[in-house]
Amino acid sequence: MTDYLTIDSFAPEPYDAPRPFPVAVTPTGDGDFAARLAEANLTAYGDTPSLAVDSLKALILDTLDSLSAHGKLGPGPARQLAVLRGLVKRRG
Repeated sequence: MTDYLTIDSFAPEPYDAPRPFPVAVTPTGDGDFAARLAEANLTAYGDTPSLAVDSLKALILDTLDSLSAHGKLGPGPARQLAVLRGLVKRRG
């Protein structure tokens, strides 16, 4: 069964979520949970739904920083970066 949790903050990191956005959280069958942001093709795992979402938040920020540091991106990574830039803004 898929539940949807909302990311509305990246505190204490220097990033904001200008608008809350949903992520899908499902049990993996191994006792863990997977949190997925399908639009950006990102999935992270954790022992609880909350930990899976926390792992996804870290993955979102790491991916945003990594892709932002590259000059020229292919179509897939460029689309992923555009999605993440629409969901996450750096403070200051």
